[in-house]
Amino acid sequence: MEKIKLKHLAPYLPYELKMVVFVRGWGNNHNKEHIRIKDVGINQIEWLVTSTRNKPILRPLSDLKKPMTDIDGVFIPFDYLIDNTKVIICENYINKNISLLSIKYYDMEKLFQWHFDVFGLIEKGLAIDINTLNQQLKTK
Repeated sequence: MEKIKLKHLAPYLPYELKMVVFVRGWGNNHNKEHIRIKDVGINQIEWLVTSTRNKPILRPLSDLKKPMTDIDGVFIPFDYLIDNTKVIICENYINKNISLLSIKYYDMEKLFQWHFDVFGLIEKGLAIDINTLNQQLKTK
């Protein structure tokens, strides 16, 4: 079974990545909560990554054309990417083959800032799709 690695999470850390974590309760009860990575100490980041039960909350690339809200208001992420990158992302998304080398650094940084799953972690079961977050938090 593949595990999430720090290299998968590191690009998201400056952008307030959130994770679903298991918090130990009384006895065998465990609760799921979501936390912001910036709220934990540097020593706890390794614990968050190495535990197979903790998962980052990310957006699938299919959400690129869906409206998002940030501090500046509502926008569509796809519209902010440089034209050449839009074509590359669309073709690669359709072919399920994302080539990180063909995307400009500025655009990759934007995808990390918006918490898009550029490493395919959702499909591998290593991250939680933000669109199913409420369902994931309810299940134990």
